[in-house]
Amino acid sequence: MNEVSFQTHRSGADCGVGNGDHHFPAEFDTDTVALFYGKAMLIVRTEEGRGGAIRIEAKSPALRPAGVSVRSGR
Repeated sequence: MNEVSFQTHRSGADCGVGNGDHHFPAEFDTDTVALFYGKAMLIVRTEEGRGGAIRIEAKSPALRPAGVSVRSGR
């Protein structure tokens, strides 16, 4: 049940998080979520009128940081 915080850079914006637990107590419009069986979900949207690379970083005090880049169209 580690907590993970997400951050997006460039043309992305955090849209919501989840973890697959139907008893998930947190709001979906936050950037932090507790893992559920080691899983978390981040929904990312492209800012209106902007496409391109979106850098996503995940951090947790108990885990190594991780990151990924994705591309979106306009």
